[in-house]
Amino acid sequence: MGDPQIPILSKPIRPAELRSTILALKLQTEQQPIHA
Repeated sequence: MGDPQIPILSKPIRPAELRSTILALKLQTEQQPIHA
């Protein structure tokens, strides 16, 4: 599939959205460890 962070970071977001996105990514990473 691709890195889900690329489309998120490539489009402009507001600070509030960025914060929730970072929190969501942190929760996903904690629940499903990413094997690089």
